[in-house]
Amino acid sequence: MDALPPELQTTILYRLPARDVVRTSILSRPWRRRWESVPDLDIDLTDLHSWATATTFLSRCAAPIRRLRLHGVPPHLAVCVDSWLRLAAGKSPRVLSAPPVGFAGLRALATLSLEKVFFRARNAWRQVEEMLAAAPGLVELTLRDIIFHVAGDGGLPGRWVIGGQSLRRVELCLEIAGAGFWEVGSVPKLECAHVVLNDSPEHRDYFKLFTALSGVKELNVGNFNGRTYQVRVFLCLSALNQTSRIIRISGVT
Repeated sequence: MDALPPELQTTILYRLPARDVVRTSILSRPWRRRWESVPDLDIDLTDLHSWATATTFLSRCAAPIRRLRLHGVPPHLAVCVDSWLRLAAGKSPRVLSAPPVGFAGLRALATLSLEKVFFRARNAWRQVEEMLAAAPGLVELTLRDIIFHVAGDGGLPGRWVIGGQSLRRVELCLEIAGAGFWEVGSVPKLECAHVVLNDSPEHRDYFKLFTALSGVKELNVGNFNGRTYQVRVFLCLSALNQTSRIIRISGVT
């Protein structure tokens, strides 16, 4: 392995399970911390023999994380899951499988960005809703291309609310097929919103959506297609007493 170029070493290592990558640290002194620079790890923290190593591992591993599984946590360590999820969120995981636990550790969170995350937990949309509710200081929120697993064939995720008393900026790019029937709830301090409407107009109450966003200073609405789609959106916008200083509409065909 030492004879291989560093980039080829990394290519080989990231294809291995994270546990095997970490084991390379015993090969020699130069390899002791080599695993810390390997991105795109597939991390499985399930039924660990020593859960005390989870915090150190998640803080030292490289970003982004390809996948994180977090299951089988002993009841007496459930309070630690919040901090582990916060560490993982900073590594931009693409696939996340974690238990629906409390999120008390997120109270100090000011910025949250979840992009291209696949939640495997049952009713995980409620988990995200609880996460937002447990972060009263959240100021900026980005939810883009997240997908909730639904057991069975052809099912859609349930209804859930995106809101926050301190939110000032949101970016939402969520399809019903993956993220379920999301709605915007109470956002009294919201100043800027960027919303991509890429779901079926039959499933979206535009008037309710734009009413929730009517107090923002800047509203960006993008990527909607079809004449019926356009008419509904424009009628809802014109019916509102908009206080927004800037309204941008893009992607109209």
